[in-house]
Amino acid sequence: MERDDKEARIYAALKGVETPEYDILAAVRAARREARRPRRGALPRAALLAACLAAALAVTALGVGAGVGWEVFFGRTPPGAVTPVAVSAVTGDYTVTLQESIVDDAGAAFLLALTRNDGGVIEGEPSLWGEVLGWGLEVDGETPGHWRGELGQGESVRAEDGRTVYACAAFTLEGAEPERLLGREITLRFDGVVDGAWSGKEQALARETVSLAPLAQAAGQADMTCEDVARRCREPELLALVEASSAQATVPLAQLGEGRSQIAAVLFTRDGPVVAVDNSPGQVRQGDYLFAPDAMAVALTDSRTGESWTYRSAARRGERNCFLSEFMGCPLTAEDLPYLEVTVAYTADKVLSDQPVALTFRADRGGGRVQALDQKVTFAYAGLRSVHVTGAKVSALRICLTADRQERLSGPGEENTPWVLLQRDGSRVPLRVSPDHFDQAGAGWIGLTAVDEAGRWRLIDPGQAEAVLVGEARIDLAG
Repeated sequence: MERDDKEARIYAALKGVETPEYDILAAVRAARREARRPRRGALPRAALLAACLAAALAVTALGVGAGVGWEVFFGRTPPGAVTPVAVSAVTGDYTVTLQESIVDDAGAAFLLALTRNDGGVIEGEPSLWGEVLGWGLEVDGETPGHWRGELGQGESVRAEDGRTVYACAAFTLEGAEPERLLGREITLRFDGVVDGAWSGKEQALARETVSLAPLAQAAGQADMTCEDVARRCREPELLALVEASSAQATVPLAQLGEGRSQIAAVLFTRDGPVVAVDNSPGQVRQGDYLFAPDAMAVALTDSRTGESWTYRSAARRGERNCFLSEFMGCPLTAEDLPYLEVTVAYTADKVLSDQPVALTFRADRGGGRVQALDQKVTFAYAGLRSVHVTGAKVSALRICLTADRQERLSGPGEENTPWVLLQRDGSRVPLRVSPDHFDQAGAGWIGLTAVDEAGRWRLIDPGQAEAVLVGEARIDLAG
């Protein structure tokens, strides 16, 4: 099965868990925090789960001086790429400052600083984005139709005196033709400030364990595999089984209040059970904690033996707020239901401020250099493709290869072609390829971002970019 990035990280985090009472929640929260992305401006949760996000945002013990530069997050700063901004806004007891930006035609990155209004030492792990509260984007007063946000670029950094926390965020426009962002008004909107430091007692608020015994007579049988469930095969049939089972019996969940969430069904496929959790729409605030309506089953436990199984994948299904978690390889059957317990994880933030703020600026530099090309490139990425490249835009954030046509030569099955940036000094930098910015007519662009050995996004010096190597092929950029 091909898991999306978020599912794969959560599965990896949960795979080694042995004690579900505490570690399951910690693992889920860590994986969710690692895969955070903006809440506004894009797609439903199913699409959000497919997004590729950057590393965790936990505040580290790393001490730095009075200021933090781009090198902390991106490794280096090419000359002429940065636009000074220095725009601030107050949210609750905190001030958020957009210090600098790096902008090109396809997106932007932002260097942010968070301080207390009274200038005091920051306690806990405050952040401008959480699991529920997030950030949004506007260009000339309007939200772009399709954009992808990335957070972190490594861990956020606390200043040596403890009075400032620095972080980095970025976005990429997803249209078939990059918009020109230089000189346009860009606005960042933040929902507030959250605290990533949770005690064990607080973490218990974001999980709930209930018995599945009430569903013993309502268990459904699905003549399919967990792979079918994960890949959305025969989804209407699957949802019909959930509906039929929930009409017989459900198990209410209490954490968010009466009627907010419930175990709607347990279905048994040919290779493992599937647990459906129904959620009512609308966020729930309980004191300092804000919950989103997306509870999902993360573990099954046999109360007779204490043995536990973690879910392999989970996602929203159908139009209603129903999340299906599949447990491929779990040997439990309908006969075991009277003895089974399910642990459900809630998405929640500990809110330090829920006062929204907006930061607006115009970028005047960083567009990079443009070069005309006339070259056909064949490469494998989810299948074999042939693309006619008409130009290259090389900026600090990425390389955009524009193309007037794309042809798919075969379906998935071949190993993806490596992409590498060759620099003038002879060094080679791996490139992460994003080749799906094409319209139905086959015109669009391929996005290439430089990464280090750990896969972290790194900046590009346009003056040093000599060529892009696509497997054995070469695209010269030194024109």
